Amino acid sequence: MASKILFLASGDGGNLKFLYLLSKVCPALDISISVIGDRECGALDFAKARGIDNELLSIDRCDQSNLMESINRLNPDLIFTTIHKILTDPITDTFSSRLVNLHYSLLPNHEGLIGLKSLEAAIANRDFLLGVTTHRVNSILDGGTPFVVNCQWLSWVPDFYCDSVGRDDFWKQSSSYSRNCCTT
Repeated sequence: MASKILFLASGDGGNLKFLYLLSKVCPALDISISVIGDRECGALDFAKARGIDNELLSIDRCDQSNLMESINRLNPDLIFTTIHKILTDPITDTFSSRLVNLHYSLLPNHEGLIGLKSLEAAIANRDFLLGVTTHRVNSILDGGTPFVVNCQWLSWVPDFYCDSVGRDDFWKQSSSYSRNCCTT
């Protein structure tokens, strides 16, 4: 039986597109995809063009009972929160074991920023590492357990600095952290 994947979407749907295309080239990946968008967006356009189950839903900042009803109706196995909204406690409490967020920073850096705002903040701050954290979602904003962390040195960091902190040692630690997150 296919695993049911739900994307809560606001943007262009890059993660949705990737998973959809992966499912086409890898038939063993037995999934069905649904999309709920909180606005007209690229993710909904992509879903409509490919016959993917989709719904445009006005999602209130405080009362998300309509979202709760839609999620219950769809009964997904996994929910990607690629939506530019902070989910309320009733949503996070009810679906915490199924909610996954991709945050465009190395948490806790730039926590609480939505969408590309965290990436923009990292660039504005001239952070020497840029990355993403994939984590479980709970009622603490960006506070769920991370299970994949990926990062990249940025080019504006002088080589002497990278050498002084030990680039090789950093990558070993980063890989170790990523592996440890995946096992918890």
